[in-house]
Amino acid sequence: FPRGSASVALMARFAAEHGVPVDDVLQGSGITASAASDPATQIDAHQELAVVRNLVGALGHRPALGLEVGRRYRLSTFGIFGFACLSSPTLRDAITFALRYWDLSFAFAIPVVEIADGKLRLELRDGDVPEDVRRFAVERDLAAIFTVLRELLTVPVGLLSQRFRFPPPQAKELPAYEDVFGVRP
Repeated sequence: FPRGSASVALMARFAAEHGVPVDDVLQGSGITASAASDPATQIDAHQELAVVRNLVGALGHRPALGLEVGRRYRLSTFGIFGFACLSSPTLRDAITFALRYWDLSFAFAIPVVEIADGKLRLELRDGDVPEDVRRFAVERDLAAIFTVLRELLTVPVGLLSQRFRFPPPQAKELPAYEDVFGVRP
């Protein structure tokens, strides 16, 4: 699905802040630096995936890279999609809207949400995400979701538990998980 360039611009800025030239992170994506920073630019998921691969290739040694990048996404990053979530009268309405129009987000994993007994269960289905960037994509998408939830809510968002299909985080990554989600996976 077509998507705006805001996510690519965010990742390019992150890369530049960490010593990776913007042209290097955009290499092979078909996106120029000026197009990435133009809010009117439309790209496809394959182009963004090329940027993700370049970012992971250059900075994948950083602990919890996906979490670090995902924390930078704000409601405003998502444009009209984010505004619509913000305009929703209740959290349930915002979630319903987000799930219905998920293709307008920058996510690669597909969310499945269950609400029962006052608890929300979120599963990100990552089976269609290429293996070489799967962990980054899941971490980024989940961190972005929680960052946006914190913007939407006036009360703290807390998790009861968290599980992943990939290997457990290394000890040096655990503080980032605890900081973003409040629990150890």
